[in-house]
Amino acid sequence: MAHRSICNFNFLIFVHYNSTMHRFTKFQSYFLWLLLILVICSCRKKENLPPSVTFIQPSENTRFTVLDTINISANISDDNTIAHVSFSITDNNYITVAAAADEHPGGRQATVSRAIVLDNIEMSSGQYYLLVTASDGILETRQFRKIYINEMQKKMKAVYFVTANVSSQVNVFKIDSAFQVKPVITLSGDFAAADVSSENRLYYVLGKYSGALNAVNVQTNMVNWNVPANNNMAAPRFSDVCSKSGYVFVSFFTGEIKSFDKSGNIDFNALAGDYVPGKIFAANNLVFLEEQQASGTQKYLAVYLSNSVLMQRAPMNLDVVSFCEKDADNIFVVGNSNGQGHVLLYTLSLNNFYEPHMLPAGLVHSAVRTDSNNYLIGCDAAVQLFQYNPIGLLPFIPGVAACNIQYDDVDNVVILSEGMKVKYYDYNTGNLLKAVSYTDTIRGLRIMYNK
Repeated sequence: MAHRSICNFNFLIFVHYNSTMHRFTKFQSYFLWLLLILVICSCRKKENLPPSVTFIQPSENTRFTVLDTINISANISDDNTIAHVSFSITDNNYITVAAAADEHPGGRQATVSRAIVLDNIEMSSGQYYLLVTASDGILETRQFRKIYINEMQKKMKAVYFVTANVSSQVNVFKIDSAFQVKPVITLSGDFAAADVSSENRLYYVLGKYSGALNAVNVQTNMVNWNVPANNNMAAPRFSDVCSKSGYVFVSFFTGEIKSFDKSGNIDFNALAGDYVPGKIFAANNLVFLEEQQASGTQKYLAVYLSNSVLMQRAPMNLDVVSFCEKDADNIFVVGNSNGQGHVLLYTLSLNNFYEPHMLPAGLVHSAVRTDSNNYLIGCDAAVQLFQYNPIGLLPFIPGVAACNIQYDDVDNVVILSEGMKVKYYDYNTGNLLKAVSYTDTIRGLRIMYNK
């Protein structure tokens, strides 16, 4: 209001001057014109400038590793006041991957500091940027600083397993890096299958009749969420469980096929129609499912798209023990038929099977992929090493009937369970490295990694 009244007043002087110009000397005229220009300039509003941001630390091109703490500090100044300052880390596409709480320093100058913990264990190695954004409430300044982050190296944290010697209780254990067996949690109900999600830090335990689907948090040893069992014990509730890419896929004996995210929210949801679901496997954005006619004995392999729509079915006469991915168009299906083990190769584009090699007489109990060309198959009398190209089958660990087989691709170690023992073998030589004994039959053997 003060600026407006002064301007009006001087405008009146100017009008009065024009009406009486002949009364002023030349010097007085110049003086009045100069006064008028100064008054007009004083009427202009002062220009608002954006804040200034200067990094103090860290230095450009500093290297960090996942789980490190990055301490960031910067000098901020503004011609008015510093309303808020934010800190973040972006990837090479300037997408935010981590952030810290905002600062609200006020005043015209401030040195601000924040610490950001690189706690995303899935962060990959590469170039990133620290971003400090300062605002005066109207204008803002963004200042970037290039850094490099090294991803966390993958390593085995523990081996998980369950015992279920009674139908009403499941005991979960882990074998730590010192080969010590430690209790994790006891769950009520029976047991059907188990799997692990290293990225979500979850060990999934699935019942059949009375047991629920329990997502056990391996950091707290508590159940994060569950899907209840069927109160009607006349028929099974669940069939199988499979973890893939942060989701857990579950086949229900009642015909449902579902996946859940790490919080227990349903993502994939399909119905098998007149078929009873069995073993389940997920790969390449597809869901592979063993199915049996509800009114007969014919078995099928069903393939579902990621949108829960059935893609195709192929008949197979096999009780599936395990699925092993070969490539985007082929998976191995390992199982039993009439007391004999088989390994079949299913080709997605052709929707058919063929048997590349006969297995030794007897049943198969487990199988695992070590790479796209080599697979370990747990048979009655030995663990066999099956090679696809050139086709071959060799005894890998003679005299061992492995109920569960896992492969640690970091240290090239084969981990298997046989009765009441967990055994560790060197994959390159087949030599026994360690045997851990327990007092009950071991089931649901899975490896938990740090990422």
